This record gives sequence, structure tokens and C-alpha cells, in this order.
Amino acid sequence: LVFLLVLSCAKKENPLSVDHTAGNPSAIGTALPTVVDTDPANKGEITDENGGVSGIQARIKIVFSDYMDETTINSTNVLFYNVMENKYEDVDMEYDAARKTLYLSKAEFQDNCAFVLILKPGITNLAGNPLDGNGNGKADGDPYDRAVFYFYTGTGNGIVNAARITPPVLAYVQPDTGGNVPVNTGFRVRFENGPIDTMTLKSTSWFHVEKTSTGTSVTLDMNIVSNNKDSTVVAFGISGGDTLDSGEEYTITVDAGKLMAFPDTLEALGCTLTTFLKDVDMDGDGLEAEEQNVVVYFITQGIDFPRVHGLVSGDKGDYFYFKFTKKMDVSTFTKENIRVFDSEGYVPGTMRIDLDSMGVEYYYDREVLGEVIGWVSMEVRDTDGNMLDGNGNGIGGEEGKDDWVSGEISGDPYEPNDDPSSAYHISYGTVIYALINPAGDEDWFKFTGNAGDSIEIDIDANTLGSPLDPVLYLYENDGVTVVAWDDDTDGLDSYITCTLPSSGLYYIKIVDYGVPDGGPDYFYHLKLNELAK
Repeated sequence: LVFLLVLSCAKKENPLSVDHTAGNPSAIGTALPTVVDTDPANKGEITDENGGVSGIQARIKIVFSDYMDETTINSTNVLFYNVMENKYEDVDMEYDAARKTLYLSKAEFQDNCAFVLILKPGITNLAGNPLDGNGNGKADGDPYDRAVFYFYTGTGNGIVNAARITPPVLAYVQPDTGGNVPVNTGFRVRFENGPIDTMTLKSTSWFHVEKTSTGTSVTLDMNIVSNNKDSTVVAFGISGGDTLDSGEEYTITVDAGKLMAFPDTLEALGCTLTTFLKDVDMDGDGLEAEEQNVVVYFITQGIDFPRVHGLVSGDKGDYFYFKFTKKMDVSTFTKENIRVFDSEGYVPGTMRIDLDSMGVEYYYDREVLGEVIGWVSMEVRDTDGNMLDGNGNGIGGEEGKDDWVSGEISGDPYEPNDDPSSAYHISYGTVIYALINPAGDEDWFKFTGNAGDSIEIDIDANTLGSPLDPVLYLYENDGVTVVAWDDDTDGLDSYITCTLPSSGLYYIKIVDYGVPDGGPDYFYHLKLNELAK
């Protein structure tokens, strides 16, 4: 653990060194150059800079993040396209090495026109590293690393405004990887920066659900909920009202390469320079030549994996206390599976197990120094044989994910979850142990429900001795529209019951009341349940 932390804090090499003797900068390392600024801005207007001469005379300024190889800035790698005339045009190029800036100009820019500027990844820095046009930190090649810019004169803005700069992105799949998923769950996929071509949505088998252990496919019915330039949402239900098996793992696969966006205004006018931007970016890190399928797995309700109770566990002076959420198989409480470390390394100890088999006191066999850290292997099991769920996602025994480590992660393993975009996914039956920390912290969670579901959201904090005065909100899938809220149903604690008005995604927000406070002792327990129908 200490070795890994040291590596993660190692000082990185400076990707740029300056030869002060020669007075010329030279790039080193593997950092990829990008475009950091343009004037006009992307989709901006080219305006006349020389009022004394008829026509539009102007310069387009492109600023790079690094010192570029001027020999690669040429007509092969810099393309300037007149959309109205459907032709490439020559531009004068002047590279200012000291300012890492490229200037493009023409004797006269056509008025009432739209233009496309393409900078190909054939442009390199002085170290020979190609331009990272999509900014994902990887050399993806042409066309995926083309830097794409649009400009206009006069009335050409209509074409430019609707042109595509970035590809559609797979935003989320629901349910996400996790446990306690209802057996009658629905499925939902959201793409951003659409719209997605409806023919590709309907005519290809791109979404699959199967039982992991047998590979048996689940038959689904599809419904396109919405499809516009901002987002595309597609919902799936299990055909015939069937349900999934209880306590089983299922795998969702979203196929890459089968969906694409509708053509934009440029393609409709015959410009194919940016048609590659119709492909879906499956992982949100920029288009690549080989986009990978997105795979999500989940476990249906019926298995309750044990967790370490992070708000109770910790250093108690002469021992470290480990508290679990379930009765445990104490034969798995071995020196290989439960350990303590301090600034000197491993701390040998003697374990005394609670009579209820839900906790263990780890007494130190030597004096501890500095920060004391507790560690539990995912190999510890409850009395039902279920492995530890160290990261709290509802699934135990995930290799490389479910060993539990005390410290900040044990205080609130759901952070960061400070807004809808970073909301932590939960399901019915989930119990959350978390913190409002620091002052002003907001905790967001999300879950998928069906129309007509009767639910309860119960938060306990003040009644358990926490100084937190929680306010609880339930939002629709836009993260803005309030479905219900509560401040003080149970003393200062909050409680919501309601019937969900529609199927889909919902958000839960927890904040402190009034002038928001918070801290490491502002703990709470949150429970989300579906009530009996």
C-alpha cells in the first residue's frame, strides 16, 4: 500500500525543457500537443480587420499548447474548406514559434459564407508527438484526432451553429454495476450530444442482457423515450412482464460501432470532413479507431453482501475496531485477511471477536506510530458465504475493488457525489452510511424506478447523535424538478414516501439545513426501500 502511494505521488517529468544556450525551446517526453485557443472562437465570426480595403481581410489565430514542428504545418495537414462553394481553399500560413501560434489569412474571405478548418494529427511538436485534436491524451490517428473548427462571415452562422464539433457520447447505462437490483427492473441508456439516427436505434441489435452464469439472453422490448440534439434516451423492459431470477448476476452489453448520429448541416451540404463525428464515443474519452463495447454487470435482490461499517470502525487507542454490517464467518478472520499498518509498516496484533460475530478488536502487539490504517481483505465472508463488499456498490468479491482500507475512503466511500453528474447509483433495499463533510457538502444518489412504485426514503442522523440536521430531496431525471422533499418528519431527521409518477432515473439529495454545516462527525444513515404493493 505504501509503495503504491509513493508511486502515485512521484514527481512527473516536465514535458518541456528550454535550451537557454541556443535560446530555442525544445519539447521532450511523450506529452501530446493540443489547441488551447482560437480567435475567432470556434463557430465564431470572421470580421474585417482592414476597413480601408474592400472585402473581408482578417487573420485566424490558432494557439498550441506546445512548440510545434513548423515543417508539419502545411497544406497537407491544414485544410480550409468553403462550405458554400464545396471546395478547399488556399490560406496563407505563418507560424510564430516563440508564441506557439499559427496565423491563417487570405487576400479576401468570401462574405455570407461558412468555413471548416481541419488540423490533422500529422502536425507534430518538436519531439514528433502528434496533435491530440480530441484532447483525450492519446494518439488516436486520423481522422479521430482532427482538431475541428468552424467559422463564418455575414449570414453563414446558421450553417455553423448546427455543425457537429464532438461526437455523441454514451452517458450512462442503468442499472449500473451494483447489487440489490429489483427482479422487475427496467433498463435505460442515455446518449448525449445527439440526436442518434433512429434507423440505427431500431434496426440493429445493440443492447443485450444475459444471465452471466448461463449466457441465457433476456428478451427485451424497446422504447425511444426522447431523441434530440441534447440527449437520446432509450428504455427497455423485460418482454411479457417476466422478471429476472433473484440473487443472480446479469451482464449488460452495449455494442460499439452500431449506432451513429444523424447527419449535421455540413454533411447535408456535401461536406464529409467531419462525418466521423457521427460515431458514438462509448467511454467519453474521445473517438478512437476501435471503440470498445460497454459492459455492465449487476446482481438482483436476494444477496446481501457484508460491508465494513466505516463510521464505527477505527483506531481506538490500543486496538483497532472493525465493525461489519452482518454476522461474519469468524474462521475468515485470519492474519492474512485482517491487518493494521502504521507509519512503520505492518502492526502485528491479537484479535478478539465480538460475541455477535459482527466485530473484531485488533489489539496492537507493539506501539503504533503515526497514522493507523486498518485493512480487510475481500476474502472475509459472512455466515452465508458472501464475500466482502469493500467499495459499497452492492457486489462483494470484486477483484481489485473490494479490499477495504480505512481512512478517508471509510468516512464516505461515495464521494465525490456532489451533483447529479457524479451521483452514486443505488437500488431499492440499499442502506448508505455516509457523511456531510466538509461544511456545505451535498450528497447525491440516483436510482432507477418504475411508474407506480411506492417508495420510502428514510434518513437517520440527529436521532443517532449526529449534529446533522438533514434536508432530503427527491428529483426527477433532470436533477432539477422536485418530486418530494422533507426536513423534519422524524424530529430533525427527514423521511419521504411517495409513488413514482413515471419510469426512469431519480435523484436523491441530502444537505444540512439552513446555513449549511458539516464535518467528519456529521454522519447519517440513508435507506431506500420499495414498499409492498
